[in-house]
Amino acid sequence: MTPRADSTAPDLVRAHGLRRSAFRGLSLNGAHLAALSAFAFAQPLFDLLDDSADFFAVRGSTRTEIVLFGLAVVLLPPAALLVVEALAGLVSRTLGRILHLVFVGGLVAVVAIQVLKRATSLTSTEALIGLAVLAGAIAALLYARLAPIRSFLTVLAPAPLVFLVLFLLVSPVSELTLARGADVRLANVDARAPVVMVVFDEFPVTDLLTADGAIDAERFPSFARLARESTWFRNTTTVSAGTTRAVPAIMTGRYARIGAPPVFAEHPRNIFTLLGADYRMNVREIATYLCPEELCEGRNREDVPTASLASDVGVAYLHLVAPPRLEESLPPITSEWMNFGRDTKVTDELIADAAAAA
Repeated sequence: MTPRADSTAPDLVRAHGLRRSAFRGLSLNGAHLAALSAFAFAQPLFDLLDDSADFFAVRGSTRTEIVLFGLAVVLLPPAALLVVEALAGLVSRTLGRILHLVFVGGLVAVVAIQVLKRATSLTSTEALIGLAVLAGAIAALLYARLAPIRSFLTVLAPAPLVFLVLFLLVSPVSELTLARGADVRLANVDARAPVVMVVFDEFPVTDLLTADGAIDAERFPSFARLARESTWFRNTTTVSAGTTRAVPAIMTGRYARIGAPPVFAEHPRNIFTLLGADYRMNVREIATYLCPEELCEGRNREDVPTASLASDVGVAYLHLVAPPRLEESLPPITSEWMNFGRDTKVTDELIADAAAAA
């Protein structure tokens, strides 16, 4: 008798092959979404922030926090899209494929609107959004029909890693991510007089003066009394209009290196280390972090506004992608690099306008 063949073996092999094929297809889709997301989200944000290490310095962001931020920008958007696509594929393979094309077209549209804002003089919200959506639709169609387009995106798969490495290790942000810790070396000062130092930001001396150069005692009696009882250097000025360069110069007595973030590691010899051995510090810094933790024990962060990093990044990104008319309604990006929306917020009317334009 001839033994009966096991009919389940081919079925198992076929099922295993289908699972491998589905996994390979999902992996490729994920790589394509990651590449497009890098150009739609990561690269524009990194390009905006890599010239402004102060964005992280004013928050006292650590090396680990900056690296996690970079990883989140690179990984979270495509990962979220891929999870949604995978769940849709479990319901229907056709639904999964359609959703993938929608995501491809949407990401291309986001890239397109940024290119159009920079390369053209279009100010019409409807025109910009319409052209971006059209570009996304054409891109999705070409992606679905032409294998070379999909192969090109596969070649671009390393782009997220390249952008991340450039941001963390090459751009000015590397001043923070690669900075070595500075030793706290305290000076010996034989003094016990209380020291109070207040830096007024955006408060020029001329605002206090009369026409003949004296402090206006009628309008500013306290400043006038302080000047009478003190040594007043009336012709002093800051070395920079920017807080993050001017304050380190005041606190160290030295010109700050161009591009140096306003943190202790870059300015280890300052008034805090001069007096730290003999004085108890009660420090509040908003736009700088010059007092070392060993002296300030975190107290210099207590009064820093607790704006969400994600919120500020979101506002900054909206400035990149919003059409000019909508961008005018966004909270401004201030030189303090934090709490962009503390005085203004995106109102229901703005959201309604955006929905109507779309």
